[in-house]
Amino acid sequence: MSEFDESVVRAFVEDALEQMSTFGDDVLTIEQAGAEADPELVNRAFRSVHSIKGGAGFLALDRITELSHSMEEVLNRVRNDGLSLTFERASVLLQAADALTDMLTNSDTSNDTDI
Repeated sequence: MSEFDESVVRAFVEDALEQMSTFGDDVLTIEQAGAEADPELVNRAFRSVHSIKGGAGFLALDRITELSHSMEEVLNRVRNDGLSLTFERASVLLQAADALTDMLTNSDTSNDTDI
């Protein structure tokens, strides 16, 4: 990460945290709607973690990339394979969102985080 200007990393973190600010509510709404979940809401949640994954990958924030990729895969299955976002799955996504937010907030040490 040291090879990037600090302002680039800071801009990425600010954008990523903004995207994560609605993620939890989106996951809860998707979970409550079950099979009737709004596809656009699922896509929005997916795009949030997809965007974070891409930016983190570019900045060599490997653990953030890895965690956001795992979250993305679950949401991809919800939107494409009909996977239901059960209470248990939603809980895991919310825990992952909390961990991702913490890692973003502490991006300079995020690669040392055990996920």
